[in-house]
Amino acid sequence: RFNTNLTTINDELLDLCGKFRLAAFSCSVDGTGKVLEYIRYPVNWEKLKANYIKLIQAADKYPFVVSLSCVVQLYNILNLTDMIEELWAIEDEYRTENTNIARTYLENMIGPEHLALQGAPQIVKNVALPQIKAWRRSHPEAEQRLLDGWNSFDVMVEHMVSEPKGRITAQRHLDYAKFLDQNKKISIEENIPRLYQLLRIDAESRKED
Repeated sequence: RFNTNLTTINDELLDLCGKFRLAAFSCSVDGTGKVLEYIRYPVNWEKLKANYIKLIQAADKYPFVVSLSCVVQLYNILNLTDMIEELWAIEDEYRTENTNIARTYLENMIGPEHLALQGAPQIVKNVALPQIKAWRRSHPEAEQRLLDGWNSFDVMVEHMVSEPKGRITAQRHLDYAKFLDQNKKISIEENIPRLYQLLRIDAESRKED
């Protein structure tokens, strides 16, 4: 069994694993596009995508089981359903009847606190919750592609509506992101604009209060 973030997929390793009776690859992907590039800086999404395609194609040739896992957190919650659809579209495009792709696993981040859904600013929850619930209603077939079915979505909702362990203001989230962005060539404003805008709105409204 191999756990990979898909930044590097070695052809020699794939060929070697192909000699075993079965090999399982669990791929940790917490976003797509610019969201992923922010969370996993300095990863390149196009390179990661190409590596995922390579692994899917190898699973057609070798006895591999490929699966996706995603840790749901503040930085990807607003793009979660788009991410799921994009990753599943890649699977559907490149898989064949011989490709063994397991169900997608969604896990809620419980720490560090500033990224946990439980303590997310209410303004973010107010946007994310209806979006997630609407996607669930309009995609009943998705239950068959999630490891725990809709239970993973239910747990996610429970985390967002439950009382936070500690209240972190939107301004503190912005300050923390600004501190981290000093060492990056990208920013939360550029890569996750919807989240940035909501945090700014909330921070400004609290100043007025």
